Amino acid sequence: MRPESLNPLEGAFYAVQGTSDHSEASYHVIKVLKVDNEGVHIRQYRDRFTVVPEHSSVQSLDVAMGHLPLSYAAFARMDPDLLQKGEVSEEELEGYRYWQEEGGGYFA
Repeated sequence: MRPESLNPLEGAFYAVQGTSDHSEASYHVIKVLKVDNEGVHIRQYRDRFTVVPEHSSVQSLDVAMGHLPLSYAAFARMDPDLLQKGEVSEEELEGYRYWQEEGGGYFA
């Protein structure tokens, strides 16, 4: 069940902080594909940035993972920072549809 304080937007791009291979702070981008009662389905991009990326830079990112189902707690731990709103195409939902058919779970 979604916490009231968490409101991920379908189609939106978010910056999340991670660490690079050199233990320096880095940011990468995720896109929310779908939000349901149990969690958030995201697309993760391979590109890394030393600062929060400009919203204009999200249009040409390299996909690392097409679909990743996360619990609300896992999504919240990423501390997502909204970059820009967007749309979700049917093509982007291909992994989500397969996950639905197979009755997949969520990463906690």
